[in-house]
Amino acid sequence: MARPIPDAALVRLRAAQDRSFDREGIPMFLALTRTAGSMPPPTAAVGAEGLALATELADLHAQLFPTRRSDDLGCLTSTVQALTVGTFEPEPKL
Repeated sequence: MARPIPDAALVRLRAAQDRSFDREGIPMFLALTRTAGSMPPPTAAVGAEGLALATELADLHAQLFPTRRSDDLGCLTSTVQALTVGTFEPEPKL
């Protein structure tokens, strides 16, 4: 039996699904990095911000899709969109 999705996570997902960021003029980017060769180490601030975002993304993904693989592209995309809504609407409403 699947665990129920927490209300706050579901509200963020629904708010993301109700919006079209590109039509609102909010660009969405996917950043890719090359792992071959050496990369300069991030500054402490960049590393801390990245860790905080990765943790928030992982937590939200676990709440929304507890039975899905973490690399399921559709679920991951939905999770990133739900996380993004929190940037523009700290407390989205249904």
